[in-house]
Amino acid sequence: MFKTSFYHKYAYKLLYLCILILSTAFVFCIAVTNPGIQTYYKSYIFNMVDGTAFRPFVYRLLLPYIANKIILSIPEKTSSAIAQLTMSHTTLKSFFSDRNWSIDYASEYYVVLILMYASLWGFVFSFRYFFRAVFKTSERFIDAVSLLTILGLPCLYRYNTYLYDFTTLFLFTLGLAMMIRRRWISYLFVFVFACLNKETTILLTCIYTIHFFKHQKLNSSTYTFILLIQIGIYISIKTFIDTLFIHNQGVFLEFWLKRNINFLLQPYPIFTYLQWLILGFLVIYKWSEKPLFLKQGLLILIPLLGSTLIWGWIDELRDYYEVYPIVILLISYSMARILQVSIYTARSPLTDNQPEPATDVSSKVQVTT
Repeated sequence: MFKTSFYHKYAYKLLYLCILILSTAFVFCIAVTNPGIQTYYKSYIFNMVDGTAFRPFVYRLLLPYIANKIILSIPEKTSSAIAQLTMSHTTLKSFFSDRNWSIDYASEYYVVLILMYASLWGFVFSFRYFFRAVFKTSERFIDAVSLLTILGLPCLYRYNTYLYDFTTLFLFTLGLAMMIRRRWISYLFVFVFACLNKETTILLTCIYTIHFFKHQKLNSSTYTFILLIQIGIYISIKTFIDTLFIHNQGVFLEFWLKRNINFLLQPYPIFTYLQWLILGFLVIYKWSEKPLFLKQGLLILIPLLGSTLIWGWIDELRDYYEVYPIVILLISYSMARILQVSIYTARSPLTDNQPEPATDVSSKVQVTT
């Protein structure tokens, strides 16, 4: 019996890992090919990597910088050999040609693709880490939600995919997980890299400011100290990046308010309203039972919508990646209650060994199968 159980357990893990690998590969391929990562002339990959892309896209510095350093470490002969191999390989040549990718920059593309795929896997692990920090439930439910979270990403692809998108998902979700666990040194470390990746990292500070204001487990001096450190880090990095690329083409922010108003005033099919109605229902279902951290975290949707209305495309759903893991966890709780899966609010540790009593009402709710 023990051996049978042992084999079943590891057979399940192996099967799940295979499915996850296929799912991430599928989601990644869609991002790279349709809509693609080189469809907007202001953010071509080779320009992003060498720092000559248009503002504000060039401000998303982290992944292009890492790619640049890796590429500079590759000997010129190796880069030439990679380009020649790509040229001589019929499938690769066709792949580059179909996407208007220059084979002369083959090394840059391969490095960027590897880093993007690594970031996607980083999101997988950080999401599971975040999930366990918020809820206690069965591993199989976590597995199912994690898989559906990955498979749901193509629903957010529209118009363009940028090389820093998966890194945004990865670092923002990891920041949320570190924040709710109150691992402040690790959180600030992630915060630095997230700031280098995208300016919307300031939304982490917004969540921190709201959730930990007069928090019973964080005294006012510590709260203020951590808040000021975040503000200092953000301003320093943002000032440095803005100064670094001050002479690049483009503008500090693109203005799209008129375009978005025209878009919002157009008629929509009834199916679109139905989709948003179902999504809204799943988010607010059993609202009083849901963790306070998620409910407060959802508030960042307000500045996201406001800023996107003015400076982005309101219907470009990748602009809302920061709120994606929060929405997924809110929906996950609703689905667990509807399907009668055992789930309750996790107890966030003060230290690795000392648990904190849960304060949210949802900690008192447990649904049994």
